[in-house]
Amino acid sequence: MLRHPQEFGAISSQYLPYVSILPAFSALQTALRKLPAPRQLDAQRKLRHWYWASVFTNRYSGAVESTSARDYRDVRDWFEHDDAEPGLIAEFRADLQDTIMNKVLWQQFDGQFVNKETFGRRFGQLADLRNGIRHSRSVDEVSRKEGEAAILWFEQVNGR
Repeated sequence: MLRHPQEFGAISSQYLPYVSILPAFSALQTALRKLPAPRQLDAQRKLRHWYWASVFTNRYSGAVESTSARDYRDVRDWFEHDDAEPGLIAEFRADLQDTIMNKVLWQQFDGQFVNKETFGRRFGQLADLRNGIRHSRSVDEVSRKEGEAAILWFEQVNGR
């Protein structure tokens, strides 16, 4: 399952980010397959979020026994209840903008995202729309349009 390059990027064992992620990943795959078919697609999306958040935050780089057990419980609960999003996911989402805009990393994105101010503004507009929808809050017309414009901007700068 990790070999699918568009989902997990591990096209061979040498590209596994951390071998220690495998027990939790395998157990979550098993739990996912036991879900009713209509819920499996959403659970796969959640598994990918957890996986990439774990990779980019180096979550499995050190001692992981308690992390694996906690992640298994948290992600399995998230499969069952949308409002049970693990803290790791929210932290990763909040840190993503800061990570991309980091002085060292920004040079990798500078040409793609125009400048930090534009990127930060568009990221904020997208986050406002996403948070309103995700938490079932009303989204005013201006916030919706700005969020939609941010989506179009990200698609444009990513060549889609």
